[in-house]
Order: sequence, then structure tokens, then C-alpha cells
Amino acid sequence: MYRIFVILCLSFLCFGCSFFGSITRKNNVETLLDNKQIEYNYSFTEATKQKIFGNYNQAINLFYRCSVINPNSAAVYYQLSDIFSITGDKSNALYFARLAVKLDKKNDWYMLNLAHVYQLNDKIDSTIYIYKKIVKANPYKYDYQFNFSLLYVRNNQFKTAIKLLKKLKKNYGFNKEIAVTLYKIYEIRNENKNAIKILLEAIKKYPEEAHFYGLLAEHYASTGENKIALEYYDKLLSIDPENQKGILSLFEFYRNVPDYVRTSEIAKKIINNENFQKDIKIETLNTLLNDKFYLNNNKKEFKEVLELLLTGNSTDVKVHSLYAEYYVKVDSLVRAKEEYLWNIKNLKINYEEWEKLFNVLISLEDYTTIYNLSKEAASNFGEKSGVYLFKGMAAYQLGKYEDALVALNFGLKYVNNSKITELQFFTFLGETYNALKDYKNSDLFFEKTLDIDKQNIFVLNNYSYYLAERGDKMDLALEYSRK
Repeated sequence: MYRIFVILCLSFLCFGCSFFGSITRKNNVETLLDNKQIEYNYSFTEATKQKIFGNYNQAINLFYRCSVINPNSAAVYYQLSDIFSITGDKSNALYFARLAVKLDKKNDWYMLNLAHVYQLNDKIDSTIYIYKKIVKANPYKYDYQFNFSLLYVRNNQFKTAIKLLKKLKKNYGFNKEIAVTLYKIYEIRNENKNAIKILLEAIKKYPEEAHFYGLLAEHYASTGENKIALEYYDKLLSIDPENQKGILSLFEFYRNVPDYVRTSEIAKKIINNENFQKDIKIETLNTLLNDKFYLNNNKKEFKEVLELLLTGNSTDVKVHSLYAEYYVKVDSLVRAKEEYLWNIKNLKINYEEWEKLFNVLISLEDYTTIYNLSKEAASNFGEKSGVYLFKGMAAYQLGKYEDALVALNFGLKYVNNSKITELQFFTFLGETYNALKDYKNSDLFFEKTLDIDKQNIFVLNNYSYYLAERGDKMDLALEYSRK
């Protein structure tokens, strides 16, 4: 029954918006052949159905067939433009949008589509030009006029946008979207008095709308008027105590003041609030973790908030990542190692976690663990050059020079033009070949390293020492040593 209904609807759309059949000329009057009309009707209906079902290639082919039968069908070109917009082919979307409007200049849908496609192609001036025509043809449609003003905002033509918005305000009354748009323009233009005035006007009209109190609080905070900002934060949360945007904004306010005691209190409130999504809670703690001024003075408080998050989320790898990063920040690398080991055991496919673990292990000089884990890492991330770099470094440190060479030479092909990574590979290849007394290759890779970074102190020092130690290229050894 549903399929029959869909097909009937599609047929109605087809007959309602299309010009059917192939065109012949008889006595200068366009007529349609019945068989061509039937073929057109069927193709258009089937094309529309395929488009609805997401089968865009089939739909395009069928609409093209329609255009061959009737090259003057604006509806066909509109549909093709819409499909190409959906699939990201902006050039073809624009081509067919123009054709549709050329054939039917009075159709609002075709004009709106052309404006939309111009916008997709970042042709804002052309979008504005089309919207002028749309607004002129529809002088009493608020949505068209409001969207027209937004185009001027996007084009940084703020005076024109303000003029249009004030006209809308006069003709249709003051509403929330006009208030917010005007406020944002005034804020961009640093017109603080006008920004405050428009928000106070909005609050007068919408006294229970918490959003406007939040905007006003943030505005006063941005201008350093913290006392007034707090008054509006208090009003916001008295209206809506569970307003998540308000709570998060107040958290940022106290962090920036800074008032770290209140910051920690708000963070605890966020963590304990069941209405906040877990990702927001994690992001809140991540913000504190990366605020060195907060963390340096509030390690204990941060740990308390972190432990609150762990309650009920003890198996969440993102939470364990926070723990690991916290331990790195406070130089408790053994604990960081434990957290990262827990994570890679439970999240084997996340390469970033492995890389963080290997960096911690290098700091701990735990090369045995790196070497032992490198086989599993390579099986999970076979095309990541870092896996082989870590293995090569660990093997070198453990005196497994042949294994180091295999890993480093194999991993080199996955570097992908990263000069920094390439430099690291060349450095350790130079060191490894030197350890194996293959001085020809050792010198080769040290020179490759210096081609990338002529001032690399580590290589200049070691390479000059190795040359002097074996009494070879003494002039070069002296030059590098001096550098």
C-alpha cells in the first residue's frame, strides 16, 4: 500500500511541475507526441523515486533521458541541480540551476535553489543578486527577507544587514532571531552600547529566556565587567538552574578570572550532573588538564574531579586517557604507563594511544617493553612509520642492531614525505650502522640527516666524535665539532 501511495504522489509531482513530451513544430505551435509524453512521464516519475531512495546515478540517467525528450523542462534541470548539490558536484549543480531559472524565472523554488548553489560555490555576490529578485517578487515573506539580511552579514556588509534587520523589526515586530543577529553584528563591530541595548530589549520582551541573560553575562565578562557578568549569570541560573550552556559558560568565566576554587566547584557540578553527556564532562576536564596555570596550583582538586568521573566510567578508555595524561603532566610516568597499557589492551585499534604509551616508555627508558609490544603494534598498524621507528630505537638501545636495521629500513617507506620523521629514521640508521661498524652507510645516513637539518646538535656531536674516534675525515670532524 505504501509503495502504491508513493508512486501516485510521484506521478502527481511529475504532472504538477513538468512540461511533458518531445517537441515538434507544426504551424509554429509546439505539440507533444503521445508516445514521447508517456516515456517522459515514466522516466520523470522513476527518476524522482530513485532520487528519494538515494540511488542518485540511476536518477541522473533518467533525468538526462527526460532532458533529451524535452530540453525545455525547467523541472528536470532543477532536479539535476538538486542531486548534484547533494552529491557535492558544485559545478554541475550550478550549471543546471542556471538552466532551470533561465527557462522559468518566476518559480521561487528554482530561484532559491540557484541562490543556494551560488552560496555553495562561495559566490556570495551572485547569491545576494538572486535573493534581491526573490525578495522583490515576495515582499511579504519574512523568511526570505531575514535570510537576505544574513547574506549581507556573511559578506561583512554589516550596515546593510542592520538596515534590513531594523526594517524587519519595524514591519514584523521584534523577535529572538532578529535580536541575536543584531547583537552578533554589534559585537563584531565592537559597538558595546548597541550590543547591550539590544540584549536588554530582548530580555524585556522575553524575561524567561535564559539565553539572553547568558549572552549579556558573556558580553560583560568579555569587557572585564565581571561583577555585572556574575549578576546576569545568577539571573540565568535562577530562571533555569539546569541550563547546560549557562553552567559551562560560568565554568569558563571562573577559569578565566581566574577563580580556581569556583572553577573546581563548577567542574564537580558538571561531573555530578546526570544531564550532561559524558563527552562534555571529559572535554571539561580536558580543558582543565591543558590549563597549566590551573593544574600547577590545583593538582589535588583536579584529581578529586577526575576520580568523580571515574565513578561509573571505570571501563571507559577516554577516562583512562585523561588519567594517563594527568600522570604525564605531574611526572608520574609509571602510573601513566599503567593507564596506557590498560587502554591499548581494551582499545587496540587506536594508534594515538600506542604512540603516547611508547613516548612514556622512552622517557622511562623501558626499551624492553617497547620491543616486546612492537610486534603487536605492527600487526595493528602496519602502515604507520612510527611503529617501526619505535621498534628500531628500542632494538638499538637493547643492542639488537640487526633487528633495528630491519625495522628502520622497512619503516622508512611509510614516512610519506615528513622531513621530521625522515630525520629521525636517518639519525637512528646512522647510529645503528655505526654500531655495526658499517661506516660507509653510517656516514651516508648522518649526511642525509644534516642535509635536512644542518644545525642538528645531536648528529653534529656524535658524527664528529665517531669520525675522530676512527681517525677518518678529520677536517670534517673538526668542522662539525666546532659547529
